[in-house]
This record gives sequence, structure tokens and C-alpha cells, in this order.
Amino acid sequence: MSSPSKVIAAVVCDFERAAIGTRSRLNDCIAGKRVIEHVVGRLSQVVGVREIVLLVPPEQLDRAQGLQSLGLNVPMRPLPLTPRPAGLDARVRSSRQWNLHAWRGGAGQTTCFDEEYHPAALAQAVRETAADHLLIVHSHSILLDVSIASALIAHHFQKNHEMRVTYTPCAPGLSGMVLQSGIVQEMGEKNVVPGQLLGYDPAAPTFDTLIRDACMQVDPALSKIPNRFCVDTERSWRMVVQLMEEEKGTRGQGDKVTRRQGEVKEADFTLSPCHLVTLSPAALALAAARSVAPGVTDLSRVYPFPRELEIELTPRRLTAPPGAAPASVDLRSTAELDMGRPRATAKSELDPQHWITWLAGQQFPDDLLLTFAGHGDPLLYPHLLEVLRAARKAKGGGPLAICVQTDLVTDDLRPLLAAIDENLFDVLSITAYGYTAATYAKVARVDLHGQFARNLSQLAPIISGRGGVPLVVPRILKVRETIPELEVFFDAWIRQAGWAVIDYPTDLAGAVPFAGVVDMAPPKRKACRRIWERLLILSNGVALPCDQDIDAKLPLGNIISHTFTDFWQDLHTLRIQHAAGQWQSVDPCKSCREWHRA
Repeated sequence: MSSPSKVIAAVVCDFERAAIGTRSRLNDCIAGKRVIEHVVGRLSQVVGVREIVLLVPPEQLDRAQGLQSLGLNVPMRPLPLTPRPAGLDARVRSSRQWNLHAWRGGAGQTTCFDEEYHPAALAQAVRETAADHLLIVHSHSILLDVSIASALIAHHFQKNHEMRVTYTPCAPGLSGMVLQSGIVQEMGEKNVVPGQLLGYDPAAPTFDTLIRDACMQVDPALSKIPNRFCVDTERSWRMVVQLMEEEKGTRGQGDKVTRRQGEVKEADFTLSPCHLVTLSPAALALAAARSVAPGVTDLSRVYPFPRELEIELTPRRLTAPPGAAPASVDLRSTAELDMGRPRATAKSELDPQHWITWLAGQQFPDDLLLTFAGHGDPLLYPHLLEVLRAARKAKGGGPLAICVQTDLVTDDLRPLLAAIDENLFDVLSITAYGYTAATYAKVARVDLHGQFARNLSQLAPIISGRGGVPLVVPRILKVRETIPELEVFFDAWIRQAGWAVIDYPTDLAGAVPFAGVVDMAPPKRKACRRIWERLLILSNGVALPCDQDIDAKLPLGNIISHTFTDFWQDLHTLRIQHAAGQWQSVDPCKSCREWHRA
């Protein structure tokens, strides 16, 4: 395909730090070549691309000079990167850290296209190259699918008139986005990233772009693979290495299947890795994903760590919403808890030194997401600040991101404000049990809406003054009492915080009454997704597969004698049982409604 319009491909190349906060792997070698060489090599094969631009931090420009001698079939030039504003950069980074394995859906409605989108720099690149259109791809997208990217450009030329942008909803790293030069300039002037164009705006509601011409449709499975094909994390690196080894070992086995550009079908691969016939990175990814245990499409099973770790510092909370263990309103008392939970005595909360020592001794993976929540409210733990400091200082730079989940009804915000001042966490998840005071009292079963509102008012200007960091993620339970308020709650918080979450109440595997409006579990039971992705550690230091095990029937050890790795390895037996369809023999798994949730 030839076109009179000039399309450039732009890659943001930071050789020190990746956009999500991990170390850059652009100079690391895989299959005999550096990552950046793989990426620009694939880009040079994309039909329609006339030039490649590398946007490099000015102090690193010398590292990009050697790439011009690769002998590509299109010209390539490095340009100095004008970084986006620090506040925008921090918000995009924090929101994407919590949704690395999907192309969209994170806090703030960010997308994978936002991660390396620097509006002013890309606008300047378009001007300097006199380009008519811009293709953006991720710098670590070593499995960029040339056929899909070529089809995306063709689709853009035919269908870009409506929104002036074109994308395809593939898993991160398999494709990119194409934009007209005019909208690139407008985005540069206003410091706008792609997610702001594609997201929901309460002031101007419209159809989802997924069903509009801006979206080039591909096999829906490509957007549902819960994995990241950008090698900017150790997990993704190991996964891609494994895929490339499988592809190398099976190349040439079977007849070649022809297909049109951008088309991925069942005929492109077989379900058995030992008979894999690869025609594209997209087909390779699909084949590998579908070879996992029944009901689990997650390649990270090969990695020795979970994606998420949840720590419960205290079982105490001041609210008693549906799906939660009752808690004492008087923090000085030792309230009796129902459903087999231990008494909320001082013994149910570990001395902070135990947490500090344990956290200091763990080697967390570079993409680990750490949440302080559990069945209690971490703001009620008197030593929250010390534990957060220890988490940030853990080996290898600590977790990728930290979230604090709270009801925000404490009468002392000083520890939280100190943690914000010290940048000790990235996301503050706040549960509001109703948009109005009356609904809040009904759902929370305690009248604390006034305290909640006062704390929120105190917090809002502080976070606003910090450029919107940490991210605030408001949540509300979807129960019968909140149904009339869900839309107004969601729209109000989209305007104020950029995002909101509508949670569904749990029955803790039958331990408490089900309070949901309707049971959302699919009719056909499959293996649990959660046990392949996360762990929970209770306030007494005992690790569990998940928060549904309210009676601790499946303990994995404790932090006094076990490491993070020990917990994950001990969970393998349960994963085998689920993969074999034997969850009915496991309590509480047999009564769980949450097995389908990620």
C-alpha cells in the first residue's frame, strides 16, 4: 500500500526508567538483539510508515545514535523529548500501574496508549517531520504485530474522519494508535492524552468508541488476554522469553496458513504449544493464553510471585456494611466478631516491628501491587505510617505501587496526611456507602456521613495542590439502597476525581447473607482466577488464598516463619485442585461466588 499522506511512527525511548516506574529494558538483549532494536525493526516493516522518530531525553541522546546504523528500510531520527507536566506524568503512571494487563479500564480512564504519550513532544515531532499522521507504539513492545499495525494504518485512512484517531483493543504491546496530525497538535497545546479522548465524559455522554469507526476490530480474545506484552516488567520479560522459545522450537511444524492483514483466526494456531504454528505475535499470544488451565487465561502462572498482595493491618472498622465482618465503633473495646473471626483484641493486631521486619526481608517482583485493606480499615491501625515506610523501602525498590483502602471516617487524619506528604502510597481508595447521608447510614449501618464529609473536605485541597496525586478512587456498594444513587455518584466522581468504582457486596463464601441485587456469577463454574493472581495476609500475620476465607480454613503460614515466596508456593496445591475442576471438595471454595472476578 502506498499513500500520499506521510505517516511517522514515534517511540519514546527512556533508557533509564520505563513509563510505569520500573527500570528500562531497552538495552537488554533478547534473542540476540536489544529490545529497542526489535521494536524499531518491527516498525520498519509496518506498511505505510515512512519514517521512525525516537523521542529521547536530551541527556540520553547519545545512546540512540547507534540505532541509525541498523540498516532499516525507512529513515529514523532521534529527537529530544519534551516531557509532559510532572502532575500528568504521575497520574498516568499511577493509574496504569494498577491495570498493566489491559489496554484500558484503569483509574482515571487511562489506556495503554497514554503510558508514553508526551503531548508537546509528539506535536513537535509531527511538525519537524511534516507528518500527516502519527503511529504511536510502546517502546518495549517487542511483540508488536506488524500485520495488525499495517491494517490499523489502512483502517485509519478509510475511517478516521469521525474522531481523527484509530486504535485496536489488543492486549498492551501488540499494536498501537494512529492519530491525524491536527489532533496531535491540539493535544499538544492542551496537554491531553488519548485516554481523555476515549473515556466517558458525563458532560457529553456518547457511544463507546469500541463500536465506532475509531476502533478497528480484531479477535475479541486479543483484548481479553490478561497479560502485558511490553517487556518493561520482569514478569512480562519472562513470559515473552518463554513464548519466543516455544515459537522457535515449533517453527515450521505444519502447513503455513495464509490470512489477510490484521486478521487473526483459530486457524492461525493450534491449542497445544507443542504443535504451535505461529504466523504473528498476536496468534502466538492467543495460542499460549488458551493453553492454560480451564477457566484461567493467564500466562503469569509461570511466574513465582502473584501480581497483588493485600495486607490487613487491623480487623477493626467503624462501619458494618453488607459483606463485612461486624466491627466495634469504640476502638478502646474488644468487640466480639461473628462468623468465626477471632476476637478483636490487641493480639489480633501484630506489633508493627513484625511487619517492618517481614517487609524488609522480602524481594518483591517489580510489578507487585500492594494494598493495605483486608476486612478492617488501615487508618485505624496506630502504626500505619511506620509500616508504609517499611513497604516503600523493601528490597529492589519495594512494590511497584501501594494502595490504602479506607472508609475515611477516622477522627484523626494526621497519619494519612503525613503518609501523603512523604509519598508513601500511590492510590487512596475511599468507600462511600451512599451519595446522601440517609443512604450512607442505611448501608454503613452507622451514621458517620458527617465525619466522612469533613475528612473528604480536608483531604481534597491537599491532593489537588499536589497535582491530583495520590490518585483518589471513590467506591460505592451496589445494593438495593444505593441503586437510585449510582448514576449521580459515578458522574459526580468522574468529574471530580476522574474515576469511580461500583463494587459488588460479597457473602464471604456463604458466611454472611448475600446482599447483592442479583448474583453476577456465570452459570458455569470454572477455576478461580484470584488464586493465580493474589494473596491476603491477615492482621495476625496468617496468609490466605483470598479474602473469602473468613474462617482461615486454608492457611498458608504466617509472616513470622514464612516468606512471600513460601506463601505463593504453598498455594500451588489449591491451584492444581482448581485446574482439575475439584473446587467442590475445597471449603470455602465450594460456596464461593467470587471465583470469576479478577
